[in-house]
Amino acid sequence: MNQSIIWSIPSDFPFDDRAETHLGAHLGLMFHGASSLGAHTIGHRFLHDDGKGSLLLRVIIRTDESFVVQMVSLGDLDFELFDFTEWMVRTKVAMQKQSNMTVFHENRGKEFPERIPLTEASGNFFRITPPNVDPLKLPKSALFSGQFHREGDSPILYATSSLSDACLELIAKHGAAFREVAFGIRRRVSHLYLDSALVLDLRTSANFALGTTVIDPSHSDVTRRIASQARDFGAEGLLVPTKYSTEAVNLVLFGHALHHVTVLETEIRSLGLADAAPDGPAKNRFKNEPRVVNDFVTALEDGRFEHWLATLDAADDERQSFRELANLLFGLSLVEKTVP
Repeated sequence: MNQSIIWSIPSDFPFDDRAETHLGAHLGLMFHGASSLGAHTIGHRFLHDDGKGSLLLRVIIRTDESFVVQMVSLGDLDFELFDFTEWMVRTKVAMQKQSNMTVFHENRGKEFPERIPLTEASGNFFRITPPNVDPLKLPKSALFSGQFHREGDSPILYATSSLSDACLELIAKHGAAFREVAFGIRRRVSHLYLDSALVLDLRTSANFALGTTVIDPSHSDVTRRIASQARDFGAEGLLVPTKYSTEAVNLVLFGHALHHVTVLETEIRSLGLADAAPDGPAKNRFKNEPRVVNDFVTALEDGRFEHWLATLDAADDERQSFRELANLLFGLSLVEKTVP
């Protein structure tokens, strides 16, 4: 059978369990040990197979435990049908990320790693500000301390990929006085687009290398140190898990990187519980029956939330939707309090 190596990319790190997991996840490679595909082939992925010819990625181990990822054609393949460059770029990016992470794991426990695995990030985000505040206008220095900065530090822009999450944060910040915003508070809502900023993604294992296993808002000394180190190593911002959903992500963008952001749309509107509730029965009920907002808020304030749910004319999934929203805002200790 005819065989041609189209391109070949050598590694600069050894093949181990971390490398196998990483390349399997990013390139879809299956690892199996030596096979008939080659004397030292330990993994592969078929990209095309029409019976006449095949196109595949394969991983070949070297005697020094480093390895090579290759794109190989087998049989009679019509080369004009394929763009080989895309997979070459994807492979180079995946291997560079793993190379960075290898350095990280080797430096765990050291105060400063040699380098950090930065990612180029693009996407849509939302930012909520007071009505008279431009979404991209930041002070010369931070006016007060935050999760990832101290008072007087260089300014930071905070945004989130989910408008619902941003509204939840707005309401939760008011604590026991949340009634004043539950029915609507005027704010400027801006839809932003982030274009190719170099960030440290704290949803990945990178945070382990920086000395923490949990990005906890209460551990501001840790999160501020991470932000400071990331900035020193060339990051333009951070991507941080949200505490409200697994799908959304918070953007922490350092002030010097605002040129990566475009304001797609901005408007002044009233934001309340109907905007904060995730898509589902609770959101629909708030929108269609404004009195339910008052009942929801009063039940939480009076410590009779479960009693209110039990007497509410609603299906089980609707009750669960209200319970999940209350838990997101204030936690189980408040929600589970029941007064007969």
